[in-house]
Amino acid sequence: MPEADCPLRRALAIASLALCLAFAAVAPLQAQVEDLDDREIGVEAPKSDADAAREAKIRTIEQRLLGVQQVVRGLQSELRALKASSSPGQAGPERAAQPSPAQPPLQPRTQTAQAPPPRPPAQGPSRRTSEEERAVSPDQEVPDFTPGALRETRAVLIRPGLLEIDPRLRYEFSKRDVLDVSGINIVEAIFVGTFRIGEVTRDRVTPAVNFRYGYSRDLQFNLAVPYTWVKRETILPDTVQTALSDGIFDTSRNADFGDVSVGFSYHIWRESEQLPDLILSATAKTKTGKGPFDVGFNESSTGTGFWGASVGLTAVKVSDPGVLFANVGYFYHQEDEVRGFDFDPPDSIDWGLGYSWALNPYLNITTRIEGRFVEETRVNATSIRGSGLTIANLGLGIAYGYSATGSLDIFAQFGLTDDAPDFSLVVSRPFIFNADELMDKIF
Repeated sequence: MPEADCPLRRALAIASLALCLAFAAVAPLQAQVEDLDDREIGVEAPKSDADAAREAKIRTIEQRLLGVQQVVRGLQSELRALKASSSPGQAGPERAAQPSPAQPPLQPRTQTAQAPPPRPPAQGPSRRTSEEERAVSPDQEVPDFTPGALRETRAVLIRPGLLEIDPRLRYEFSKRDVLDVSGINIVEAIFVGTFRIGEVTRDRVTPAVNFRYGYSRDLQFNLAVPYTWVKRETILPDTVQTALSDGIFDTSRNADFGDVSVGFSYHIWRESEQLPDLILSATAKTKTGKGPFDVGFNESSTGTGFWGASVGLTAVKVSDPGVLFANVGYFYHQEDEVRGFDFDPPDSIDWGLGYSWALNPYLNITTRIEGRFVEETRVNATSIRGSGLTIANLGLGIAYGYSATGSLDIFAQFGLTDDAPDFSLVVSRPFIFNADELMDKIF
């Protein structure tokens, strides 16, 4: 072999010897680590000072082992580079200095080795943080949103320190048959006059802003400010021919604020294997809207005209891939004097049952059936026959989260009884803010 190859052989021999020495240094250290690990198997007793010292020694040996392994990788890379430069057909030293594609770029040998990550506790891996649970990819997060049906039933509370501002628009349509009687009774069961059967349609549009503030982990405050616009049409045709022309037609439109309500929700019980989450809610309703006695004969009210309060209980049980929720509540109307009469508006019992499931981290579908039993109205302690109502609705909603804190919620309801609205649709787009940061910006 030419003389130029002698230094190359010498370098190969030195590198091989250094590699052997490095492996010889790694083996005892790894043996010590395995020996200490074997001693920890099956140990579930509380850690003593000896155990703490043993873990500290393990971390020290692992740190030294990591440094030696880094040196070994560097020697292996240099050995491959020397072998590549001595092989025929290879390029010169500049090509040989490039590391193998399978190896990461070398770090300087003088760099201090980083300590290994801490070991998980003896009882098993720790629970992932909320950020890790929501992470889908390094540059994208799962939206943090709650479907509208769960917000309305207080099934899910907002996190502490957050403020949710939920602007929403509700449309409601109802159609009822009416009977108009004109004439006189001559004797009992003999009537002289006309009967006219017509219909009344009502379109009600209610834009509102709902607020939710998380005061603590288990306490949330709620505020709802509605505004109502109502259009009412009444048609009482004399005959079918008249109905096709004009008939007796009346249209009224009125708009005003609705009844503002404020309340709180408290998480009284957290879910266990047998029992669901239990959330208590209480709400006070004002009479800021115009009641039935504050509007004209053919106009529609925008509120009840009486003070009221409600209390309810919501149960939530996780059932993959979603949650099952149910609620029951009681609504009380305060008695008041109206135009010289002692008027007692009806109280009611509310109930609901639904299931909300996630098709994927961004799309949620909710089905719900809800109802209300309304008592009869009492005037001067006498019940008005036929004034009681039985309301039931079937609802279907879809919520889509398009950003980390942004979502669009659409919920439609269909009336199942004659007393229920025929159709209603709610569209909402909630915004979530950090309350402290928002207050700092405002003030």
